[in-house]
Amino acid sequence: HGAAVDRTAEAMRDISRSKAIIRVQGGVVLDQYAAPLPDIALLVPRDDYYSKKNPDATDTLLIVEMAMSSLERDLTIKLEMYAITGVREYWVADLEHNRLLVHTDPSNDAYKTVRTFERGDIVAPALLPDCPISVDLLLP
Repeated sequence: HGAAVDRTAEAMRDISRSKAIIRVQGGVVLDQYAAPLPDIALLVPRDDYYSKKNPDATDTLLIVEMAMSSLERDLTIKLEMYAITGVREYWVADLEHNRLLVHTDPSNDAYKTVRTFERGDIVAPALLPDCPISVDLLLP
C-alpha cells in the first residue's frame, strides 16, 4: 500500500506539471463532518498551497485511494462521502484485483459513471485531460 501511494504520487507529479497540487495522505475538508485523509488528492493550484484555507470539494480535482484490505470501505463509506460532498472524480486502485475503478458524475450518495481500467490502459483525470497516466503506475 505504501509503495503504491508513493509511486502514484510521483507519477502524478510528473504528469500534472504544476497543473495541480499533489497532496499525499493529507486532509481535505469536505464539510463540517467530513475531513478525510485520502491517499492522494489532486488540488487546484494555489500560491499559498492552502496554508490560509483547507481545500474543500470545489478545490479537489481528483481523489485516489489505494485499496487492499480497505477495498470494501473505499467502495462504500468513502465513496458515499465523496459523492455526497461533491468530489467530482474518485479513483480506487484495487491492488488485489489489478484494476482501477474510476468514478465520475457524483449524484447524491453515488457516482453515475463507473469505469474499470486494467494494466496497459491509459487514463486521465476528467479535469486534467491533458495529463494521462498509465494504470500500471498505480498498481504494484
